[in-house]
Amino acid sequence: MRLAVLFTLCLLLGSAARAETVRFSDHQENIVFTARGQDIEISGDHGNILISGSAHRVTVAGHHHNVVLEDAAEIVLDGHHIDLTIARVGAIILNGHHNDLVVTDCQPAVTDRGDYNDVVSGLGTVPSDGPGDGVSVDPGNVHSGAGAPLTLSGTGRTETLNVDGQDVVVEGSDNRFTLLGRPTSVTVIGALNHVDIEETGAIVIEGALNVVTYKLGSPRIEKTGIDNKVNGL
Repeated sequence: MRLAVLFTLCLLLGSAARAETVRFSDHQENIVFTARGQDIEISGDHGNILISGSAHRVTVAGHHHNVVLEDAAEIVLDGHHIDLTIARVGAIILNGHHNDLVVTDCQPAVTDRGDYNDVVSGLGTVPSDGPGDGVSVDPGNVHSGAGAPLTLSGTGRTETLNVDGQDVVVEGSDNRFTLLGRPTSVTVIGALNHVDIEETGAIVIEGALNVVTYKLGSPRIEKTGIDNKVNGL
């Protein structure tokens, strides 16, 4: 009888542990976490979040987060301007807007109820279902205004550009840019971006798992976020 009670108690405790929800909500926080089947909720803004292991449902609210995940059953994006990269996920629900997602090892089911969201899969275009603008593979964006920096955004792009004399901002996920000339400064935001620079006066690198390489000069370097690298040749 005692063994049966202990066994039942262990089962209940195990179920409670699996049902626990992990919440991250601070402003500009750098987070490294190993998931073990939990639900995860991310709010706040400008977080750099690296999650290994296997999560159940991951919900991302707030804005301007850089999120890198290994595995999840489901992703729900309620926020906006979120760069998210994940290896494996079963389903993605997009309720927010202007979010960029890269899925490297699978082709999940996607429901898009928001606007201007992009999902790129390593296995090809991801079909979507829902009343929003749909999910597309964005060929990339290059935009700037008078006095504004040149912004390179999108997901999964490989491109070479001449940006001599300009301030450059690289956004999004899993992009590979080669910048020719001597840009005044280069700021890299997002996740898993690779940027090769001939020469620049300043490099600012944020987000997670970005790599910047420069060939010439001794630029001023500001590096924050998670596992970002700046290399000089």
